[in-house]
Amino acid sequence: MTQPTTTTTPTPIQSLRTAPAVILLCPGQGAQTVGMGKAWADKYPAARETFQQADDLLGFKLSDLCWNGPEEELIRTDNAQPAIYTTTVACYRALASEGRFPKVAAAAGLSLGEFTALHLAGAFDFETGLKLVRLRGQAMQEAASSVASGMVALIGSDEAQARLLCQEAIQGDEVLVPANYNCPGQIVLSGHLTACERSLKRAADMGDQGSAAQGGRGVSFPDHETCRRPFERGSGSGSVELAGCTCHGQRHRYLSRNQQN
Repeated sequence: MTQPTTTTTPTPIQSLRTAPAVILLCPGQGAQTVGMGKAWADKYPAARETFQQADDLLGFKLSDLCWNGPEEELIRTDNAQPAIYTTTVACYRALASEGRFPKVAAAAGLSLGEFTALHLAGAFDFETGLKLVRLRGQAMQEAASSVASGMVALIGSDEAQARLLCQEAIQGDEVLVPANYNCPGQIVLSGHLTACERSLKRAADMGDQGSAAQGGRGVSFPDHETCRRPFERGSGSGSVELAGCTCHGQRHRYLSRNQQN
C-alpha cells in the first residue's frame, strides 16, 4: 500500500541555512530624508547603538539631525554623507542581529555608498569609514560653496544626448558635464547653477525628464578639483586624519563601479 506523502515546513533556522547569498547595495547622497533611521533605532538595539556611536565619534548629535532635521541642515553635503553612511550601517546591523544575512556574497554601493560597502565588506571599521565620509563631505561642501552650482538628474537620455544637452545649456565660461552614470537612461549632470537651470528647460523641450538634485550644490565637475586637497599627502589636518586610518583584509567581496577592478 502506498504511504501518504507528507511535507515538512522548514524551521526559520533551516530556511536561513539554505537561503541564497545576498549582495549588499548601499545608497549614495540624495537618499537622505528627515526621520531616516528613527524607526530602526526605536526597534533594534543594534541600530540605536550605531547612532550613539556616531554621535560620540563626531561630537554632535547626528542622530537628532537624521531623525528631526531641519532638512536644510541634513541635506548639506558635510552632514548628509555621514548621515547616510551611519543609517545604512545601522540598518545592516539591525538585520544582521536577527540573522538576516547568513550568506553575503559581496557588497557594492553608489558613489558615497562605496564607502559604506567597503566597511560592510570588512575593509575598515565603522569609525574609519565615518571619519572618511565626514572629511569627504566637508571637502565637497567647501568646494561647492565656492561657486553657485547644482546637479540635475536627467532621465531618458543616453550619454550622447546628455553631452549635447550640456553643450546647448552652457554660456560663456560655464561648465556643465555628465557627472554620474546611475544606470541606463539616468545620467546626473553637474555644473554651474545657471547652466543647470537651462538644462532643465532644454530637457523638457526634448521630451526628457529632469529634476534638480536635492541639496542645491554641484559636485564632480572640473571646478571642484579642490575637493581632493584635504586627501593629498602633507595637505594639513585631512592628511593627518587619513594617516590614522587602517584598512584590513575583506570578509566579503567588494564590487567596484570601476569596471577595471
